[in-house]
Amino acid sequence: MVRTRFFRWLEPVEWAKFERYPIWEPNGKSIVFSSNKRRYGDIYRKATDLNGFEEVLWANNGDKIPTSWSPDGKFVLVNTFSSTGNGGVHIWKLPVTSDAGKKPLQPSVFLDSGSFQEADGQFSPDGNWVAYMSTQSQRPEIYVTAFPDPRGKLQVSVDGGSFPRWSADGKEIFYTDASGKLIVSEIIHKDASLEVGRVRQVVGGIIRERGYKYDISKDGKRVLAHVVPNALLLPADPRTSSEPLTLISNWPALLRK
Repeated sequence: MVRTRFFRWLEPVEWAKFERYPIWEPNGKSIVFSSNKRRYGDIYRKATDLNGFEEVLWANNGDKIPTSWSPDGKFVLVNTFSSTGNGGVHIWKLPVTSDAGKKPLQPSVFLDSGSFQEADGQFSPDGNWVAYMSTQSQRPEIYVTAFPDPRGKLQVSVDGGSFPRWSADGKEIFYTDASGKLIVSEIIHKDASLEVGRVRQVVGGIIRERGYKYDISKDGKRVLAHVVPNALLLPADPRTSSEPLTLISNWPALLRK
């Protein structure tokens, strides 16, 4: 008995398309974001008044995530993979301005140790420092180094840390720890150096997924966060208690009103 096999051509499978990780330009006139409309997560810029076309700032065969825009508007920090073939994610700086008539500036490495990962760089309000996550101690911790040329580093977190953010006055750095608590470290400016002061917990229950799940208001008095229901755990120890903050939970529902 002869068995006949039937074959049919399969339609190409479309990948899941996304546009995410938006970063505001300091003057509010545009955002940069990551989109895989060309297969990989490339960096685009779009005017916030919705006029004009999306501008491709950086496209290649690799995923890229913008994390912070410098206060002077000249650079965007980007998480991407090493060009040297070293494993893991590292931080690049992407110029977003160039002289009229000249070839656009090219991205370059900011932090790439090769032996461990660096990610989620955040510019300080004065643009002189970058807070970032590094795994150099075999677990994620928050550090600060100088910009534009990284030199030296100051460890900010005390028990693991990811996703740093500066306060608007540059005197604090917020981050999440391994258990989902939002922590803030006081940053003391001394001449051309920094020191870490008091470290305290703000709130618990931050969702632990890729990407920033919280933000801090400009006045430092409110937290916008994606949290686990019924897990808003404030510390009981009065020595580590935080100043009053307003926490907005379930904020996507507010957008539909």
